Amino acid sequence: MVKLSRASHFQTHFCQGQGIIWQVEAEHYFRADMSMLSHQTVLVFSYLANSYWLSQAAPHTSSIWEVLLVPPVKVLQRVQHHDTSAIPS
Repeated sequence: MVKLSRASHFQTHFCQGQGIIWQVEAEHYFRADMSMLSHQTVLVFSYLANSYWLSQAAPHTSSIWEVLLVPPVKVLQRVQHHDTSAIPS
């Protein structure tokens, strides 16, 4: 389960504070390190893309994990930015 603090941090640093955070529920998901999706040479990018789809962490950098949900996904509620009780950690 993703902590609300991580979702808020992502929203602030990668979405300029825009967007809405939703609490959702899904049985299956895929977690991948977005920090591997950077501008690289074709050879390096090919290696990183393979690692990304294997759910491996990027070498030599802080990981930025994203969670891709597999349908069906149930939307539970909209989460207020300051509401730390809405999503269990």
